Amino acid sequence: MRQLSKILALIVALLVMTACQLTDRPAGDILWPDLNDPYVLSTKEWTRSAAVYDGVNLRFVATATAKSLDWREAFVARYAAAYSQTPSEAAQALADQMRAHEAASEVILALESPSMDVGRLSVRDEQWKVFALQGENKLYPQEIRRLKKSSWPETKLGTFFPYFNPWQKFYCVSFQRVAQGPLTVVVSGPAGRVELGWEEFK
Repeated sequence: MRQLSKILALIVALLVMTACQLTDRPAGDILWPDLNDPYVLSTKEWTRSAAVYDGVNLRFVATATAKSLDWREAFVARYAAAYSQTPSEAAQALADQMRAHEAASEVILALESPSMDVGRLSVRDEQWKVFALQGENKLYPQEIRRLKKSSWPETKLGTFFPYFNPWQKFYCVSFQRVAQGPLTVVVSGPAGRVELGWEEFK
């Protein structure tokens, strides 16, 4: 058994060495292609996650990605590569993202709960409250929009949100444009409260 493991390890090593000789890419990029991907790194930088437990039982998990200027630029590049956009199409998409960034401050919010209905989150929802804190200002969303499966099927969510799992429900939460600086998004309700914060939202 140990001999078989050694042989398999040797075969894998030889395959990696051969692949590296055929390309200029480091072995790490071949084995873990997303490890140094600019979009994945940007998404990790701008994503926060927190969970609420009742003893050992999970109540809910909230994960939020702030659509910062840096993230929007990386998103456009990833989208252009994924959908083989022309340079003019990518340029138009970037212009659209810049306009959206000037108009509102947005986060992508993913909620997951084993026992509670998180599929009806809205501005008027009475079970869950979502708001943002910036200094002394408390901001309520102008819009909470569910990412529909028709536009965002699971394969697409998995491509653009590395933390995706099938039990999450995704929303785009829009606030009035906030000033550059610290920002905290709060998700609160009977199940508990989480705070997702960024030191320098821009």
